[in-house]
Amino acid sequence: MRLSLPVCLLLALLGGCGGGGGDSSQAGAPEPPSTPMEPPTEPADPPVLPAAAVDWDRNLLAVDLELDLERLQGTAIISVEQAASEALSLEIGDLEVHEVRAEINGEQVSLNHAREAAALHIGFPRDAQGGAVEIRYAFSVKEDFSGYSPDGYTFLWPYFCGNLFPCKSQPGDGVVFDLRLVGIDPSNTAVFPPSIPNDSPAYAIAFAVGEYDYIDLGATSLGTQVGVWHLPGQRDIALRGAANLRE
Repeated sequence: MRLSLPVCLLLALLGGCGGGGGDSSQAGAPEPPSTPMEPPTEPADPPVLPAAAVDWDRNLLAVDLELDLERLQGTAIISVEQAASEALSLEIGDLEVHEVRAEINGEQVSLNHAREAAALHIGFPRDAQGGAVEIRYAFSVKEDFSGYSPDGYTFLWPYFCGNLFPCKSQPGDGVVFDLRLVGIDPSNTAVFPPSIPNDSPAYAIAFAVGEYDYIDLGATSLGTQVGVWHLPGQRDIALRGAANLRE
């Protein structure tokens, strides 16, 4: 008797299927895997993040700032002091905030945050690695000496740091700075401090970009090297202004 194809396939799986008049064959049992299969790991529960809340008293420790002057975008990594609070409030002027996140258990996690006028309120979890929050944002050019000027320099003093990066403008809330500038026209020179290692007010960070030349004025009596930068055609003016700088 010839078996139909579906029945033949079923019998083949169970032990064999004889063809019309031919010898039947016995299928061997499948070999066990050489190593036992591990059960699938359960995904870790996402961290429970605090809601955005107000805390203007949280002490800032450091600001690592990268600014793209071509795209007018910035990234600020702000380290804060550990506290009982699970909130952080910052001045943001007219910044356009794109993302707020922190590293928790080795993963970057978006944090709850809310804007209120020129302030940013963040739900800041206690287990954020390094006590740091990363804020990605866009900034704008300012015509009125209140941020990044269209002429390529900054003017933040005394209360305009929020137009360039998330900050606290109170001079008593000092922080240390690291600064990187990208998106600079190769024909220009950027004059800025890559770091400010001592506690400084937020307006202390500054830069200027343009066709600058440098004049070395020598060393002070204590060995500090000083000089002055100037734009084209302003050498004599710069030297007059810096006449007593070395002394």
